[in-house]
Amino acid sequence: MPYIENEEEKARSDKFKIELQAKQKPMRLAFTKLTPDQQHALTHVYNVLNRYTDETRDMEGDCYHSTFVSLGQLYYKLHIAFPNLRGD
Repeated sequence: MPYIENEEEKARSDKFKIELQAKQKPMRLAFTKLTPDQQHALTHVYNVLNRYTDETRDMEGDCYHSTFVSLGQLYYKLHIAFPNLRGD
């Protein structure tokens, strides 16, 4: 049987969601100011790192070769999307 919140819990939950949305709003607006290539690069970085973290946790320190290759591609995508990150 699913848990049903009472009115007090529902109010606290709604308040938390509103505060979280207000806190995240500047970050969400800043993300929309990036170019589509930069947005794609950051999304790709997040997805690859998330997959790597999940695999190393679930497989006790190992990851699939495809994930390893994807980690290598992160440098290229970041370099193209954010050329000022280079340490020249």
